[in-house]
Amino acid sequence: MRRCDDRDDDPEPLFPDAGAEQEIDMKLTRRAVAAAGGGLLVSAATAWGATSDPGARHGLEAAVDAFFAGWASGDWTAFLDCCDETMTFQFPVGEQRGRHGPPEGKRALAAWTAAHQAQGNRITKSTVDLKLFAADWVIVCDRGSGTIGGAPYTGLHAIFMRAGPTGRLVEFREISARSPRELRPPRDEHKGARKRRRRGLDASELQMKNL
Repeated sequence: MRRCDDRDDDPEPLFPDAGAEQEIDMKLTRRAVAAAGGGLLVSAATAWGATSDPGARHGLEAAVDAFFAGWASGDWTAFLDCCDETMTFQFPVGEQRGRHGPPEGKRALAAWTAAHQAQGNRITKSTVDLKLFAADWVIVCDRGSGTIGGAPYTGLHAIFMRAGPTGRLVEFREISARSPRELRPPRDEHKGARKRRRRGLDASELQMKNL
């Protein structure tokens, strides 16, 4: 896996050949995940920022690889190494929800990853729909599936990372949501709701008759 503070004298081209959307099976060793990292870039919907700084982009690439490897393996060490002590961390839910500036940001991120590791949470499969570089930022949009809290999980994620002068991350934000299919109640719950509404109407009609 690339280190965040490594620099490329001959960076990768900013516009690789476009390809069909790929689904990456992340139930792999960390070495295999690192080798497959380039495959995460290939998607028909992927956009590339021509104005991205090559040095910043290299650090961001390494951070994205480490982030997905952390979810797949439960070992977040490499991703935490990609994060500067002066970073800002922002997440919408959970004990670390909200925006945490330095020096609390790195501590909040470490607590967030430690909680996922302790609970055995994993994102073992991810489809990246967008990976956009702009200046010192990268935005990654993916659909991931795995296990969260001991239950099957499928989610939609938008991840924002910004690299600082050293190549390490100085900001991390994430927006996530359950997939629309998971947000819908099961079919039997729909039936139960209809029955409860029907019983409520029947009771109201009976009251009206007794008036």
